[in-house]
Amino acid sequence: MNKKNYVFKDFVFGKKDPIFGLVEKFNSDSREEKINLCIGIYKNELDKVHILKVVKQAENEILKSELNKNYLPMVGLKEFIECSQKLILGNIVINHKNIVTVQTVGGTGAIRIISEFISKFGISKRVWISNFSWKNHFKIFKSCGFEIFTYKYFDIKSKKISFSKVLEDLNKSKRGDVIIFQGCCHNPTGLDFTMCQLEYLSDLSYKRKLIPVFDISYQGLGNSLKEDVRCIEIFLKKNLEIFIVNSYSKNFCLYSERVGCLTFISESSILADKVLSQIKSIIRNNYSTPPSHGAMIVSKILSNGYLKNKWKLELKCMRERTNKMKIEFFKRIKKKFRITRNTNGMFSILDIDKEKIRFLRKKYAIYLEESGRINFSCLTDRNISYVCNVLNKVL
Repeated sequence: MNKKNYVFKDFVFGKKDPIFGLVEKFNSDSREEKINLCIGIYKNELDKVHILKVVKQAENEILKSELNKNYLPMVGLKEFIECSQKLILGNIVINHKNIVTVQTVGGTGAIRIISEFISKFGISKRVWISNFSWKNHFKIFKSCGFEIFTYKYFDIKSKKISFSKVLEDLNKSKRGDVIIFQGCCHNPTGLDFTMCQLEYLSDLSYKRKLIPVFDISYQGLGNSLKEDVRCIEIFLKKNLEIFIVNSYSKNFCLYSERVGCLTFISESSILADKVLSQIKSIIRNNYSTPPSHGAMIVSKILSNGYLKNKWKLELKCMRERTNKMKIEFFKRIKKKFRITRNTNGMFSILDIDKEKIRFLRKKYAIYLEESGRINFSCLTDRNISYVCNVLNKVL
């Protein structure tokens, strides 16, 4: 057979995802002392991917009463949507009729829908993303034809948010530009805007007619369920067109279930319904309908007072354990070692170059993401001494 007839014969390998590529290397590493500090999931004190007890309880109840495996509507499970709106927006959802929400395939799916929607119907194909951010923000918008702009966020020398630079960069934005904000527990720096800074950004977004997109992937893992979404309340004082993405991967530990949602808030119910109709079209052309199992678990817990309180207690324990390991890490690490200390959530940035990150991986089986991001929840009472001793020695 003539090989020239093969359409794909000259194909090249695609680039490996930086995080999943490291996970593959970690899994194939046979050293017993290996420690994965790069992955973006919550680990428990046994260094295991955590399963919430209340999730298993809800899951068992669902399996007992489940009647069928029918398709969900394109927008997702009705009860899940209602519970999600109340969790994210609180009393706002009661007083605001111009809100539409759809269930999505994780937070990633929601970002993809937004990028496709604005690419098709927006007046600008420019997006502003913080100069340290979740890498998929860049990739997804770029794949939809957006021009990527960054606003300076994290100052490596001071280990703080460079807010004057944030404003300087965003004042270069144009009407209709998309701007990505992480609502809480910034990935990868762990540094969040203050309430005062959010007021400034809300005013700037309003005056420059930007489209704010809030990515809220860690609600409840920063300060509290309510405090972690305060940004939405602040922005809604002036901005009447906002997209909100939220994920239940972290705060319910439902990584494999791909449970997320996308909310759009607008100036009128008619506009909200028009946007929803176009979002449904995008969903239909992508995956048709979302999966039900994870959404059923979340809605079961959030709609039941007893289960919801159990979830809040388990979430509080996750938050407190992460903070405990963070404090212990700072106690053991040398003071001269430059690190962002006052952070929210699981992450912080180590001031370490890529060469040393590779050396730590090769010599000591300590796996860090190449930005220097560390996940404090991956530290345990058993491994923290080893990690800190190695870092103090190498750095």
